[in-house]
Amino acid sequence: MTKKTTVTQGPVQIEPLLSIPEVMRMLNLGRDAVYRLIREEGLPSLKLGTRHKVVPSSLAAWVKQREQSSI
Repeated sequence: MTKKTTVTQGPVQIEPLLSIPEVMRMLNLGRDAVYRLIREEGLPSLKLGTRHKVVPSSLAAWVKQREQSSI
């Protein structure tokens, strides 16, 4: 007979999501530019209902990747 092992994880840490206006301020861009980056350039976002939200660590990684690819 094999013993089943249960794996338990600690509480999930969820970062506060950024709104589009917050992303606009962080990137110093207008609304249309941010939505274009989401649509055409792969800026990672979540669509929750009718609103787009951005995970801060995903935004930072995306900016870092673009920074390194432009060198």
